[in-house]
Amino acid sequence: MALATDTAEELSPVGFEPVLPAGVTELELDESWPDTTFPETVLPTVFTETEPYGKEHVRIAYVTAGDVLALVVHSRGGGEEAARVPFQETLILQDQLLG
Repeated sequence: MALATDTAEELSPVGFEPVLPAGVTELELDESWPDTTFPETVLPTVFTETEPYGKEHVRIAYVTAGDVLALVVHSRGGGEEAARVPFQETLILQDQLLG
């Protein structure tokens, strides 16, 4: 568990810039939904790409659950925003599987 937590903190410590996927210039914490949607044993850290988006918009989440570290990525090309609801649904389902 300590290794997953330490790695998650290195990749996406709150208050610092996370590791950026290819083509992404800047991410910000996405605090648009409450922590109560996740099981107690799961700790997600959710980010969204800031405007202006390049060729695609990216949403990512680092999820720590015990000794597991997961990365969830959704993107949408064409300069449009990646849909929030499908990303949230994917993240919630992944968290339930890990929790």
